[in-house]
Amino acid sequence: MGSEKRRHDRYYVRLPVDLVVGKTKTSAMTVDVSFGGLFLKTVRPPPPRQLVKVTLLLPPKDREVSLMAMAVFVEGHPDDHGMRGVGLKLFGLDDDLQERWEEFVKHVRTIPRTEKVPEGQAEKAPTDEDSGAWSNLLPELRIRTRTRQDLRNILNLEIRKGRMYVRTPVELPPQSGVELHLVHPDTSRTFSFVGEVDRKVRENGFVGLRILLPPFDGAKVKAFQRFVEADAVMSIDVDSDDLERNEDLDADRSAS
Repeated sequence: MGSEKRRHDRYYVRLPVDLVVGKTKTSAMTVDVSFGGLFLKTVRPPPPRQLVKVTLLLPPKDREVSLMAMAVFVEGHPDDHGMRGVGLKLFGLDDDLQERWEEFVKHVRTIPRTEKVPEGQAEKAPTDEDSGAWSNLLPELRIRTRTRQDLRNILNLEIRKGRMYVRTPVELPPQSGVELHLVHPDTSRTFSFVGEVDRKVRENGFVGLRILLPPFDGAKVKAFQRFVEADAVMSIDVDSDDLERNEDLDADRSAS
């Protein structure tokens, strides 16, 4: 786990939530929350690395929100009530959802007698080692396109429909999380997002996966459009002989 300074503080709070895995919805209860995620108790926890959706009413205004998350920790044994804990790391929140969640956690901190989770229980916490900590846990698919128009078509014909068909020999079971990287044909930059495998496809000469995608809000669509229309990046290769010559130049300058 990361250093104490880089871990979100967690606060005990009990709220009912709906935990959705694929097409299955299960009732759950929060145990604690932090800016980076939440810890739940449920009778049907998802397996590690599973993408899930969490729906709950956020105090203090009791606004319903649906959050995308990934299971990063699952308790091995149920408690006396047949429930097991699952640590979820939030990701892919748009600016509005991120603001709502942070407002909620700040509110929890102000509730009288709210307790912070002891550091000794930190192994159950979703962590924020870096902004892409969850990506280290997911298989990655890099999708190379030939033209900018291919990227525009992916947005309009695939992403806007909430799914993508990816031609690949890789086989992943349904409900597996997967990280997708679209590679720009001119700039070589990547646009990354996470999806969930729906099923394998073997039809009409196509071999690959059908992947379900989280909704792209207006801000994310604009970010994708900026990615598509970005200018090419100038790249310069560094030769190892040049590095040695640079050392000689520094030596000559010091001697003069």
